[in-house]
Amino acid sequence: MDVFSCASEDLSSPDLVMTVAIVLSAPTSISHLREALRDTVVQKMPKAGARITRQGKAYDFNIPTSFSDTTPPFIFTSLDVSATLAEANVDLPIHAPDSRIPCFMPESNIVRLFRGPGCPTSLKDFLKPNVPVLHVHVVVHSDATLIGITTTHIAFDAHGLKILLSAWASATRRALRDIPPAPPAFHPLSLEEKQKRLDRAAPLSQHEPRRGWYALGVFGIIHFVVLYVWSLLKDSEERRVFIRIPKERVLQMKEAAMEELKARGEGEWVSTNDIVAAWLLKLVYAHRRDSTPIALHMTINLRGLLPDVFSVPYINNAVATAPAYTVPANVLAGQPLIDTALTLRRALLAYKEDTTTLYSEMTDDALHPGRTLFPCHPGEQFAIVNSWLSAKYHDLAFAPLLGSSKTVSPLWVMPYTQDRSPVPMRAVLAIIFESDDSIWARWALGRKDLRRMQQALLSQEEATFWGC
Repeated sequence: MDVFSCASEDLSSPDLVMTVAIVLSAPTSISHLREALRDTVVQKMPKAGARITRQGKAYDFNIPTSFSDTTPPFIFTSLDVSATLAEANVDLPIHAPDSRIPCFMPESNIVRLFRGPGCPTSLKDFLKPNVPVLHVHVVVHSDATLIGITTTHIAFDAHGLKILLSAWASATRRALRDIPPAPPAFHPLSLEEKQKRLDRAAPLSQHEPRRGWYALGVFGIIHFVVLYVWSLLKDSEERRVFIRIPKERVLQMKEAAMEELKARGEGEWVSTNDIVAAWLLKLVYAHRRDSTPIALHMTINLRGLLPDVFSVPYINNAVATAPAYTVPANVLAGQPLIDTALTLRRALLAYKEDTTTLYSEMTDDALHPGRTLFPCHPGEQFAIVNSWLSAKYHDLAFAPLLGSSKTVSPLWVMPYTQDRSPVPMRAVLAIIFESDDSIWARWALGRKDLRRMQQALLSQEEATFWGC
């Protein structure tokens, strides 16, 4: 094994196990997919075949120098079903009725379709000897292919997994030679590499060593934890929902927002992702009438922000969180959508401009492994907007059969998460996938909160609820 330490970015959510569900629009050859994935990992991305080990609070990637039947690059399970999805009674969220307004639907137990027998469900499972970080389950129907990718969040983020999947798709099209390799010894986020790039250190606050994240004292931690746990106890039954929003409405909203910004004459702009995030925040807080401060954060892909650092493909975690602003819950629910979208855009632009502070924060994080920072002050609440849209999962193109000139693309992509941490973080708004006519997202909240949100949105005729 080649052994490399995990970076601090890999350990932001070490207990999180994620299954990414992918629905392809046609049947495929199981053996062709399996062999193409093996070629991808062995020839181009051996880091995807790593094992995870732990020594105290430190984690390491153990990358086999060669793979074999006893040291496989991944675990691959499959099932061939000679029936359509409908004949097999597979009811996917994409089968929900079309709507010109957002549609909320419960996260059903269909994740079982995307996990094979013996699939890991916890970090403890991944820490067992010789367990690879990548587990793939393929189910082929006569009209579709279901692919489930189960992994630990220590090994991949959304963009890193997309790099691997893009290479896999290329291998199915016999184009793997065109894919640049992800060298196992490339570790741009190690402490040593971070310190090399730190020309001058930006002063960091001891109270706020990372922008928007706080190092609370003993009494502050107790205050935060008591309030947070109390909020969970008051609404203890967690509900996870998918949200489908019509893309046509998004584009109309963006056009209207750009016209208004043009009329203001200040040269500002908003992206499609800003509009989607602002609309979703307005929806999920529609029932809030209180003035509790909500500290908003946004995840940002460091590969796009620091292209000189990531000179070759990097599949491990490379994500930071940019603080947007703190806003009362009732204001977030009631203010014009363009105000929220523009505030998000301004915050992202300001964050991207200050790479000196970013390098200092990343180095400080690496110097303090295992440190716990908090996303808001005691008495406030937080929400983290995590967008996968820039990863463009919709443009994956698999060749269904060996030698086929046709390609199949995802109809739907959605991550299912299993978090065994003692205090789960519900308030993560994940914007995941763009299909031909919709944008898909997910949100976690309590059962009582869901009921209040449902009542508010139905009374305003702002959303529909399918199966809730």
